[in-house]
Amino acid sequence: MSKLLLINPWSRDEEGVVWSFAYQKDYWRNPYKGLVQLATYLRKNGHTVKILDCERDLLIEAGGNPDLMLKLIESKVRYLHPDVVGVTAMTYRWMEAYKILNVLTELKPELRFRLILGGRHASSEPEMCLKDVPELDCIFHGFAEVGLNKYLDGDPLEEIPGAAFMSQGEVKRTPNEVVNDLDELPWPDWSLIDSSFYTHPNIRVHRSTGTPLRSLDTICSRGCNMACAFCSGADGKPKWHSVDYILDYIEWTQKTYQTNATIFQDSSLGNNKTFLVKLCEGLIRRNINKKLIWTCNMRADQVDTETVGLMYRAGCRLIFIGFESGSERILNLMHKGCTVEDNIICAQVLEDAGMPYWASFILGYPGETEQDIYETEKFIEKINPTTGWVNAFFPSPGSNIYKKLKREGRITVNSIYDWINYGRTGEGNSNLGLYTEAPSEIFQYQLLRLQGHFQKLTDMGTKRELEFSK
Repeated sequence: MSKLLLINPWSRDEEGVVWSFAYQKDYWRNPYKGLVQLATYLRKNGHTVKILDCERDLLIEAGGNPDLMLKLIESKVRYLHPDVVGVTAMTYRWMEAYKILNVLTELKPELRFRLILGGRHASSEPEMCLKDVPELDCIFHGFAEVGLNKYLDGDPLEEIPGAAFMSQGEVKRTPNEVVNDLDELPWPDWSLIDSSFYTHPNIRVHRSTGTPLRSLDTICSRGCNMACAFCSGADGKPKWHSVDYILDYIEWTQKTYQTNATIFQDSSLGNNKTFLVKLCEGLIRRNINKKLIWTCNMRADQVDTETVGLMYRAGCRLIFIGFESGSERILNLMHKGCTVEDNIICAQVLEDAGMPYWASFILGYPGETEQDIYETEKFIEKINPTTGWVNAFFPSPGSNIYKKLKREGRITVNSIYDWINYGRTGEGNSNLGLYTEAPSEIFQYQLLRLQGHFQKLTDMGTKRELEFSK
């Protein structure tokens, strides 16, 4: 059996932040359920597992100072003296992960641990990660429960499922092996991290300024059978937990961590309408809906009056809808699988049902013209959503559009710091408007104007109390 330390990097958004309970109340954070569940699974299989959560520790222990956080990481690794240290990272945290990996590579010869990497960025670009950090012993792509368990048991690298590693100067990759029956996975043991940091009563988690809620995430499935070109999470035909597994898990989190809210982080609960209906019926039958408020993602073509009404009775108080564009042409380029008419009907159904929804759009998609931007603007005016946002497009590593742009030579990564352009939009991103065919000044003007419009809508839309089902 092995001693494993898993490290979750911080985000540069947290650098320099002065933390307080008031700040925490107004700033929603979702814990990394996948990492906690992985750790729980490995511990169930006999390994000793610890999680170093730098997102929490940077704010609470390091006072927002990343240099101090790196020193804390060094001291904690020395104290724990693990056999294996694993770092996980989304692309937008790759710079922070890289800084952590630099500290670990300096410690590695002395403490003699094996160094591994996982997460979405490693899954999307294992070859580049091995090039950036040659001291890595192994990279895990995709879901890592089965492979990492065998790695910790000491199996040869060539026999480890879902692994990427250097062999004779070349990168070798093995096919992944996943847990087929998701109900075999143990519930994530939130005591592996500071659960109180994430369940602190919060007014933003469900877009309400009136009702602080204590929330922990729920995920009912893995994978997505849709093929949206901009999404890096489409992993083929999804697998689903049983409804009773999810209902029992929610009741357990309520009892153990005093939660009264959850966000279903699945790509879309509507991908399995039978499951969604049975879930809602179960929440009502067990009276969970009387003490739970929840949010989920759905596609526009999955929304209907009967289902939305059932969801509201079951405690749903916000649905995230990715409308993406008001242009039929752009929706087709995105391989969205929804039409503008689907989007219009969806918005009307939600409005008639009194179900608040978050309307999400993407501006700057490759091939977009000024006319497409105008059509999106008119669509937003037509549906007049309660709240939402317009995101500037960025090519997410692992997505089909990212792969296409990379093949065309339109993805440029010359240094570790260039990854800031591909993890998400935000400060420092030089890709904004790079792929649209609309004039740059038009794109920038419309993006800022529409974002300002949605900020006003959000400020108004969140000034509402959240009521529990009667």
